[in-house]
Amino acid sequence: MPTHSRPSRQACEPLQPSLATERSSRRRRRSSCVKSGMGGVAAACLLAWTLPPSAARAGGDPDLPDEKPAESSKVAAGELLVEATPAAAAPAGSGLSPTNRERQIVGAFSSAGGQLPQEWEPLEFEKIPAHTRYSFVEEEGRWVVRADANASASGFTRRVDLDLKRYPILRWRWKVGGVLERGDVSQKSGDDYPARIYIAFKYEPDRVGFFKKAKYTAARAILGDLPIGAINYIWASNAPQDGIYDNPFAGSFVKMIAVESGRTRVGEWIEEERDVYSDYVRAFGEDPPRVEGVALMTDTDNTGESATAFYGDIEFLSREAP
Repeated sequence: MPTHSRPSRQACEPLQPSLATERSSRRRRRSSCVKSGMGGVAAACLLAWTLPPSAARAGGDPDLPDEKPAESSKVAAGELLVEATPAAAAPAGSGLSPTNRERQIVGAFSSAGGQLPQEWEPLEFEKIPAHTRYSFVEEEGRWVVRADANASASGFTRRVDLDLKRYPILRWRWKVGGVLERGDVSQKSGDDYPARIYIAFKYEPDRVGFFKKAKYTAARAILGDLPIGAINYIWASNAPQDGIYDNPFAGSFVKMIAVESGRTRVGEWIEEERDVYSDYVRAFGEDPPRVEGVALMTDTDNTGESATAFYGDIEFLSREAP
């Protein structure tokens, strides 16, 4: 089994709690999930805040930041609300394999200089008092996000607006220090993971049938904020790898896919690549709407255990090189 390496240097400013506190008046988000304080509900609701004020959500969210005006370095409105990078090798120091495919970087942590990128925001949950601590550390000469959970849960999120027809592939790097003894994809009491990557999809009412709308409305009444659909890429404890599972709290609205499972690769940096478009079709049986949010989360509030994870850069890619 690979040895879990120790970071060579830790940033002076942890994201939780000091940097999050510093930005609390402008950037911290609190989920409005009302059914329970447990992390499974928090997980199901993690990305619902990404809905813009004009979306079909009662009352909107007055705390959401206004969208920044388009700049020359950004793709035009309606295409993507993240930094655009032409087809080229991966950013220097990112750790990702070189590629000639078009790409959109959503998590450029390696080039953030040990600071919270402006586009990413901590997210906490009102009924979960213990928050996962996120910090920047330097590993193998590059900055990465470190998450330390101790019977805790909180997230780290970014709003995007992305068409999977153009950028269907998600690629990222991660590493975990161990798996959870009591983790179980089928049980609310085991709905914790040392590492998760969330993809939330936009609610497009014209695409949703009557019965699904009714089910969605009922689910929101019970759970609070809830995306119409989300894929949760997880590092499971013992679930079959590549299996798709309904979230124990959110049911069929949030699908979990076990990208990694078990201890075999604990302590090893892994580069993952998923075809999100195909995963959505496989999970939900229809073509995906636009992506509206990306998040990462390490949580152990249901199992009461401890976990450490590291997250590297995150990007979307075209399927073929131009």
